[in-house]
Amino acid sequence: MNDWLNYHHLRYFWEAARAGTITGAAARLRLAQPTVSAQIRELEKRLGEPLFERRSRGLELTRAGRHAFHFAERIFGLGQELLDAFDPSGDSAVTELRVGVSDALSKLLVAELVEPLLRGLPGSSRGIHVICHEDKSARLISELTLRAYDVVLADEPVGPSSQGDAQNHSLGESSVTFFASPALADGLVGDFPASLHEAPVLLPTANTTMRRALDHWLLEAQLQPEVVGEFEDSALLKAVGVSGVGAFPVPTVVAQQVAARYKVVPVGTLDDVREPIYAITLRRGALSDGVLRLLELGRGLLSATA
Repeated sequence: MNDWLNYHHLRYFWEAARAGTITGAAARLRLAQPTVSAQIRELEKRLGEPLFERRSRGLELTRAGRHAFHFAERIFGLGQELLDAFDPSGDSAVTELRVGVSDALSKLLVAELVEPLLRGLPGSSRGIHVICHEDKSARLISELTLRAYDVVLADEPVGPSSQGDAQNHSLGESSVTFFASPALADGLVGDFPASLHEAPVLLPTANTTMRRALDHWLLEAQLQPEVVGEFEDSALLKAVGVSGVGAFPVPTVVAQQVAARYKVVPVGTLDDVREPIYAITLRRGALSDGVLRLLELGRGLLSATA
């Protein structure tokens, strides 16, 4: 088999996937539709699998097509970054950063990391266009290996047995603070954490790092709260906690934001319960400026509550 890839074919495929139609790709490339179709068929022949399914409303990527598209995105994105790096005009260019976010993480914490990125890199006119996608950690890591993301934020590292090409970057960890509605907090603050015993609480589900740490601590402390609800999504947990049906835990690093946004009261902090945060990238290749900035922001934020 010839090891050479025709990048013109890949470019035509990439444009068609972005446009959703051969017509749209042909217009962008200023080529005839039959030419674009023929070049995409050549790429499919080279890769040995169909990349599109033709639908009445346009083109739909197959599984192989999605895989190829992720590579094309990286290839042509890096090509543009190369041109930008040597652009003598110094025009403001926008770098894309694709971030996978575990649904177990506090969305306020992720917002604290993402918001500064939207303002660009320090000392540079280069902006960062951040695209966040939330899902289960396992699916995000699987998609990371297909280069769907530049980095995945999660509450636990990739284990040695399934690590493969993934690399863990520890950003730090945060203690855990319990919050409650003002009425419920009145009966919990004075004798915390003993007041958690038999108190109504809302907790993360058992598959999260915070829940495992909490269960271990409660067992050691011989405290048995009444678990009235369990939530995998951290934002939903807080939204329900506002109603006063139970106290709920959040990472201390975002305690001030939680109090201000949800109008709830801190009950107390468990310094011995820690929630770690990891950024996970691929081992291959250098980390982009956007990823490096994200690592810097994360470590700076979490060091404040270490």
